[in-house]
Amino acid sequence: MKKTIFLFLFFNSLSLFVSKAEATFTPTISILNKEYKLVGHSLLEYSFFKIDVYWISYYKSSKNNNSLLKFIYARDIEKDVSNQGWSESLKNNLKGKFSSYKKEIAWLHSKTPDFKENDILVLLKEGPMGFIIHNGVIKAKTNNKRILELFHLPWIGPKPIDEDLKSNLLGNKPR
Repeated sequence: MKKTIFLFLFFNSLSLFVSKAEATFTPTISILNKEYKLVGHSLLEYSFFKIDVYWISYYKSSKNNNSLLKFIYARDIEKDVSNQGWSESLKNNLKGKFSSYKKEIAWLHSKTPDFKENDILVLLKEGPMGFIIHNGVIKAKTNNKRILELFHLPWIGPKPIDEDLKSNLLGNKPR
């Protein structure tokens, strides 16, 4: 699976040597009429070639426990590659409980789109609701508590896809 992801990103990276501007992150963001404050941000890179995949930022509400992850894609990423990432990272975090989350993971896979360079994805946890927002359009919403448990797990869970990325998102390292 890792080999598939690597080959896809490698061959999809003809623009690897072209300089890309870093995404900018505003100190606050307003989504669904609620304001969120930036906690931290980072860049996910893949392989020893340091292929840019997406910029990611973590925002929290100052009034309650609502939070969101915002992704800005640095390149086109097919749905299948994203879903492999979901599965691998959730398996690492859920360990023995992974198989008991099959329905919830299938739901996430079914709602994950193909991404184009500069697409924006938001995974919003707002009270008992979760929203998947792609390029400003709500693509899915759920009140399933088990799905909400998974929403941010790959990035800020106990076994994140990258420890430095998690640390940056939580504002624990200089950005």
